[in-house]
Amino acid sequence: MGQPQSLPHNKRASIQQIYYDGSKVDEHSTNDGTKKTTDGMAIFDEANDPPDHGDEMDIMEEEDDEEEDFVVVPEAPGPAIVMIPPSLLDATSSFRDHYSLGTSSTSLRFRSRYLRILDDDNNHQLILEEEIRMKPSVHVLPSNDNATTTTTTLTKPNTITRTIKANSTTNFGMAVARTFFTLPALFILMGTFCFSVQTILFLYMNIVAVETPNTWDDSPPTIAILGATLAVPLLLFGLGSAMSLSWALVVDCWRGLSSERSLLRNMVFWDPMLTEWICLAVFGGIPLITIIVTTLSRFDNWYQLSIGSWAIAVLLFQTFYMLLAFLNEMTICAQFLKRYMPNIYDERTNVPQWVKLLQTNILLTQQQKYSGVRHERYLVSGNALPPPEGFSGDSRYFPVQWHLKFASRWTLDGFLGVCGKTNRIFFDVLDPPQRNYSMEEVFGNVMIVSKHNFTLERIWCMDRKRSAAVTLTGGKASVSTIQMVSGHICIGVSVLVTVLTLAGLLVWLGESPLTVFIIVILVFGCCLFPLVLSSFQVYRFNRMVTTQTTHRSQETNSTLDNERVPHQVQPAQEHQSLEVAPFDERDPISISKQTDTTNIDTNDKKVSFHSSVTHDPPREEQSTDKAMISVWESVRISEMKPWFCWFTACLEIALFFLWPLVSLYSTGNVPVAIVFTVVGIPSLMRHYFNVSNLLHKLGPIDDLNLTSEMLSPALCGLGGSSKIRSEEDCKLKNQALVATIVKRVTRSKATGNWIILYFLLFFVVLVGFIMASNEESFDYRVKGVVFASDFYYDPQPELPYPTCSVQKGFSLPGQQAAALADYSFLATMSFAAQAEAQPLLNQWFGENQVVDDSEFVAMYRNETGTQDHPVSYKLFTISALPDSAVVSIRGSEALWDWTVDIQLWAGGVLAQMTKGILPFGWMWKPILPYMVYIINSVQSQKLKEVSYYQYTSDFVDALYAGFDGRQYENLRVTGASLGGGLAILTGAITGASAISFSGLNAMYSRMTFDPPITEEQLNTRVFNVIPDRDVIAHIDEPGMLTQHTQCRGPKNSLFACHSMWRTLCEIQYQCGSNGRPINCWCTSRFGYPVPTSNSSVTWEEACADA
Repeated sequence: MGQPQSLPHNKRASIQQIYYDGSKVDEHSTNDGTKKTTDGMAIFDEANDPPDHGDEMDIMEEEDDEEEDFVVVPEAPGPAIVMIPPSLLDATSSFRDHYSLGTSSTSLRFRSRYLRILDDDNNHQLILEEEIRMKPSVHVLPSNDNATTTTTTLTKPNTITRTIKANSTTNFGMAVARTFFTLPALFILMGTFCFSVQTILFLYMNIVAVETPNTWDDSPPTIAILGATLAVPLLLFGLGSAMSLSWALVVDCWRGLSSERSLLRNMVFWDPMLTEWICLAVFGGIPLITIIVTTLSRFDNWYQLSIGSWAIAVLLFQTFYMLLAFLNEMTICAQFLKRYMPNIYDERTNVPQWVKLLQTNILLTQQQKYSGVRHERYLVSGNALPPPEGFSGDSRYFPVQWHLKFASRWTLDGFLGVCGKTNRIFFDVLDPPQRNYSMEEVFGNVMIVSKHNFTLERIWCMDRKRSAAVTLTGGKASVSTIQMVSGHICIGVSVLVTVLTLAGLLVWLGESPLTVFIIVILVFGCCLFPLVLSSFQVYRFNRMVTTQTTHRSQETNSTLDNERVPHQVQPAQEHQSLEVAPFDERDPISISKQTDTTNIDTNDKKVSFHSSVTHDPPREEQSTDKAMISVWESVRISEMKPWFCWFTACLEIALFFLWPLVSLYSTGNVPVAIVFTVVGIPSLMRHYFNVSNLLHKLGPIDDLNLTSEMLSPALCGLGGSSKIRSEEDCKLKNQALVATIVKRVTRSKATGNWIILYFLLFFVVLVGFIMASNEESFDYRVKGVVFASDFYYDPQPELPYPTCSVQKGFSLPGQQAAALADYSFLATMSFAAQAEAQPLLNQWFGENQVVDDSEFVAMYRNETGTQDHPVSYKLFTISALPDSAVVSIRGSEALWDWTVDIQLWAGGVLAQMTKGILPFGWMWKPILPYMVYIINSVQSQKLKEVSYYQYTSDFVDALYAGFDGRQYENLRVTGASLGGGLAILTGAITGASAISFSGLNAMYSRMTFDPPITEEQLNTRVFNVIPDRDVIAHIDEPGMLTQHTQCRGPKNSLFACHSMWRTLCEIQYQCGSNGRPINCWCTSRFGYPVPTSNSSVTWEEACADA
């Protein structure tokens, strides 16, 4: 017989093929046109197609012009037979799903190939395809009819081809749907952030409700401030966890709430279809039904109601989501202790189980948190088999580097190792040290860097705390020298550019060289130096690896060739000996014998199986990539004594929960106290009932046998379905649940990042509060401003501001209509004492035409008992109009005034930020005032009662009511900066028209004031002048009556345009001075042209004293 030959594609249909379905068959089974024998072979006639078997899929296949590699049998008398023994087809490579996949992959046979299919988080379907190609052996067999039969037996595999494919499963409709789901989740995320910020702000601001700064004797209330400060750790942990879970919901919405790897899908135990229906109802059904009902009912605010119902539904869903996460944490912790510490549930003792559970968790938490830990670094070959207890537990391995923190040293030799080395009171020294697994080791997180996935972005953003880093140093995928050098250059250049950019920005802002130097040093030391240090350590490590690899490459290859073992279905032995080259200082690389089995024992450890195909691939296919691994392992060298654990736990609860709780309630800070209670109790439980503390002792989740007995059996089923998963599926599901909860909830890195952000905010608020508390109260001081009377500006030829004149209402002396410049001037006079203000009023309006009636204001404040309140305002009466007056409210001058700005308008700023940051943020505008109202609920009622606008509104109401026999019919309120914002609130509340300059707006915050302000009041009673690039004047949303003005201030100054004097100069320059004097600062400070003179006096002479 000749050797088998390959035939062209058009002749393959004539070849008779044999398919084996893996099961024993009976002969004479011909329903599908085949002849089946008892020896496991099937013979197909030419006219019949092979039937489907097992999981094979009947899918239309497109014609392919490429020639395929398959076995062809030469034509011979009788039918041609291809024999595939069952034992050979069963000898395929084993495949095990890992819990990090989140679910079991789909297994099937398709087109004579074995497939594993998994959908990932990036909307891709990953397909692992395995095909075995066999070597034919041709034989001639006699038959009963004196004919011969040519038989080809596939007895030995030629090649095993494994292919990984990625198919995109997303489409435009799915992207739109997930965007629709994600938008409200993002809005709730921002709402949670805004609420957290407000809580931190009012933690201290509500102290003002008890005593205002002017009533403090020598120092602020220390007890109240200390109580608020002690609440910070627990409060920040709780708020950070809430933000972390809110972000997890956003991620789940974008990836798909029904995805197997979503946190929601892992936490619930009911049927997945029920989860999908609930999510569809919350994120789609409720808003759509609201739209239908409100539009059919012809509601004018149908959009506001619809968008509001959407946000409320998702908010309730997020609350349920957080509750699920909390319950899963508690359940997993209890089940782990029941599994690995069975003595807790020993019914022979009289101690209740919950007491023993509490004791065990507190001991585990305190010992994990305060025990002494030593970090050791080992440099090993990628072929080295890890010892069962780690490299640190094997005496044949020596660390190339170790690190002991300062606190850990104290547990050995410092104060905490009291009485030191003979009679230890607080800590026990562990000899030998115990393994302390890091979370990276628990989850098996090892980042492998090859030339294919090497990017500058990945290197720059790499997690610097990773316990193991794998660098490929040999083979086709090894990282090249150019790539590694580029990574170090990128880090160095980025650090240099960052420093120079920061320095340049500070210089542009006009900061002094000393300030620039200090800030740059602080930023470099805190943020950039760890990056540089990490890069330098990676550089040293790579040099060490390269040197050792070059020195021992031949020895390593020889060792691997001589000790290669075939793939076998064989579990690892319980006590397998290791032949490892010992470490020494000259040779830090240990090469161990290569094996394909894993040395792990006990019933709770995994046993890995590998391919049973006993063939060796060609030599050219053995070019696997070499790797050197830098492994950081931690060992516990000291452990806190049980009595000291109880002492520290009680101290923590007393200092960081009970004391702040009592302090907040006793000082009247009830809203924040309620938030602290709601956040603090679950945070304490999550802190002490923490399964990660036990995982630090148990080790990798891979090695834990989390079967159906471990967690709730419902998790291993399909909810209400009677179909029960296999034991392996139960184990995978439980492992995935534990890993997901620990990684994304218990030890979420996002929680730490949010805590850092909140701590920085808290620090700024605390420092500002203390500085404002210790600052002297405001006192009127002479400003030194000089006005020149014999000069004028003509109106500019360009189109002037349409509001240069205020037509409605009363007119001020010297004008037929009240000029906008007059109100701007009166707003500036609120900062001047009467001795300075009255001469300027006489110069502006004429002798005693407008009077600063400070005596009347002082009498009113004395009689109402408000003389000690920090708010300051003036009453300007008009001699010619006894029933008309202008109330001018002073703006921000003292630091305490800026804290008032934060108190009143922080919610508006956060609402603006929400609208600006979120995609499609404009869609939430109708409900932003309600969001501000909710997040401002942490403001105590007492703080609202002592707010500045309450006192100014009461004063205007008293003027309208005829206080001290005066009866005013026409009142105007004006002010600049904070005074302008207070003028807006006062005018809207009292009905007096307000003309504000650079005032803070109130459209988003209107519902937080007492009484609440309506949108109509802000649109009809309030007028605000908003200079260009004035940050303060653009806070919150303005009403309909505004005037935007130009600003000539330098662009490198953040607050140059926030100047009432510059605004007055701009109005006079554009609208004309109209006979009013001109401020000398207009030219000397603000860069306006020299005005025209009416006399022989020059501008320089008139402004000589300015």
